[in-house]
Amino acid sequence: MACVGGRTACVRLFLKDPRVNLNECHSGGFTPLREAASSNHLEIVQWWIASGRDMDLGEPGDDKTDAIKVATSSGSHDVASLLQRFRENPEETRQAVRRELGI
Repeated sequence: MACVGGRTACVRLFLKDPRVNLNECHSGGFTPLREAASSNHLEIVQWWIASGRDMDLGEPGDDKTDAIKVATSSGSHDVASLLQRFRENPEETRQAVRRELGI
């Protein structure tokens, strides 16, 4: 719900807690990342990437699980672009996002 509602502060707390499974699907069958991507919550995606926590981007091309495809379909082009860069080069993207966030 924090990812759907754009609750960045809550998501940042979850990202710091290794006990929280961030890739677990909720009852609707979607992951928190997919929800953030479809809701155009770029800042949440940025903090997730910067955290170094595992990110399940889903199966490429899958309408239900591919976070990049979901972001594109919902008009979240900045999120889709960032996730595509992350898929192609995770460490370089993580460092760039950390610089952008000032961490």
